Amino acid sequence: MSAGLWLLTILIGVSAVLNWIAAAADLRKVFAFTKIAVIALLIIWFGLLGGIEKRTIWFMLALLFSLAGDVLLLLSSRWFLYGLAAFLLALMAYIIGYNQTIPPLLSSVFGILLMAILVFIIYRILRREVQSKPHLRKMAIPIIGYTIILWLMVLSTSMSLFKSEWQLQAALPAALGGVLFFCSDAMLAYDRFVKPFKRAHILVMMTYHLAHFALIWGVVQHFGLIS
Repeated sequence: MSAGLWLLTILIGVSAVLNWIAAAADLRKVFAFTKIAVIALLIIWFGLLGGIEKRTIWFMLALLFSLAGDVLLLLSSRWFLYGLAAFLLALMAYIIGYNQTIPPLLSSVFGILLMAILVFIIYRILRREVQSKPHLRKMAIPIIGYTIILWLMVLSTSMSLFKSEWQLQAALPAALGGVLFFCSDAMLAYDRFVKPFKRAHILVMMTYHLAHFALIWGVVQHFGLIS
């Protein structure tokens, strides 16, 4: 990488760490600024490496939608569903990007069955929580729909492990990124809708940032964008 890209990489890392510290210390202004900065800098970094090429544009769109979601979730609670919609589009962009080649049939069938089981379990949990909290009823369908798309993204990234054209050094971070994204959203949903837990804010942000780093690093490795 060039000196400029190395500097940008360091700035991304520093912004992420500052964001985690701000989340832990409840420094709201620092948190808001660094939250936007991390993904914005990652967009620039990815763009300089070739993120706006035809083969990588879906991953760039995923980052752009994620940035929009970050901004919307920093606003008042009435913007929550709009933020959810932005992240839904980000997940769909990742799904399309990671499915530009078809995975093997057997692993796909197994993955779909596993996803169906997990989605059903999550649906039962969400249904129970929604029924016990009347103010969540109007959000039940968007949340369940988002959960299904989230699992499709996890499945899509995990299938990279079974595609012959994906080398292990690219497929592993891609699969890890999908899992980390799920963990981040699962902790956020549990803290917001079920029961608040200690250090939820910092754990959500750490897994969220690491998820994007891993997902994009897998893409960079797969397409040979870095030397």
